[in-house]
Amino acid sequence: TLKWDKPTCIRYPRGSAIISNEEIEYIEIGQGKFLKEGKDIAVIAVGPILYEILKSADMLKQEGIEITVFNARFIKPLDEENIEKILKNHKLVLTIEENTIVGGLGSAILEFASKKGITANIKTLGLPDKFVEQGPLNTLKEKYSLLSNNIYDYIKNLIG
Repeated sequence: TLKWDKPTCIRYPRGSAIISNEEIEYIEIGQGKFLKEGKDIAVIAVGPILYEILKSADMLKQEGIEITVFNARFIKPLDEENIEKILKNHKLVLTIEENTIVGGLGSAILEFASKKGITANIKTLGLPDKFVEQGPLNTLKEKYSLLSNNIYDYIKNLIG
């Protein structure tokens, strides 16, 4: 953030971070990253929920279901180029977020698709548009179906 001459926000979620041996890379503002590439279904997310999504992707792969997992990294600005490709090349696109689905990543992608005239099957998974009580993170993730096994079940139900 020190290199950017723009207002910047760094979000520090509760809980611990996963230690990574990956080399630190400069992230271009508004550019996401593909973490897995599959065929029919794509999951777009941002933040720590990606760890749960990657676990569910591994569970799905054991059943022969390979999904695309895209780390949007930014909600504003969106990586419009890659998101447009995802919307056009997948039968089903699922956004998952640890925020309310109203006014978040899912809403931004739905608005983008509408603006571009892209007809896509887009589903959103996240917190409801209501007061969310406080509590241990895993308890809340379980309540709102944001653990890897919940995401796995949700995707399985979507694809039939």
